[in-house]
Amino acid sequence: MSWQSAFPSIQTGINTAKAFDEVWVAQGTYRERVRLTSDVNLYGGFVGTETGREQRDWVGKATIIEATTRGDQLL
Repeated sequence: MSWQSAFPSIQTGINTAKAFDEVWVAQGTYRERVRLTSDVNLYGGFVGTETGREQRDWVGKATIIEATTRGDQLL
């Protein structure tokens, strides 16, 4: 709902979202496995001050989900 009340992980945001909600993710590298759902839209490239999706810079402010695993362990 706001950057001040952001979820502690991307997956928590996805799990909390309702059908057709958007989950906005601030720039940075996130070391977590994420299970996407077909009815929730995930967008990165934010700095954390935007109020509209069109303000994001997904090229210059990359959001990276780094989920390299070995077996069941996140590396």
